[in-house]
Amino acid sequence: MVAPVAMAYVADLSPPGRDGFCMYSFNTSLFLRLGYGPLIGGTILDAVGIEMVFLLGAALSSAACIRSFLLLPDSLA
Repeated sequence: MVAPVAMAYVADLSPPGRDGFCMYSFNTSLFLRLGYGPLIGGTILDAVGIEMVFLLGAALSSAACIRSFLLLPDSLA
């Protein structure tokens, strides 16, 4: 649900002629997240327990949401 909207937003905000590079960068970050997320989550699980995994996930998601609302422009147009 989030990825198609984020991809449209990246395409909308990318400078003319840099669409491909911006989409490449976004997709790279998306797949790195899919690869490193379970590794980091498993490490935290082993170190401090399952509750901290969910609390950290909630904190990071909340921080990303707040940052998106405060820092991202509506559009370049």
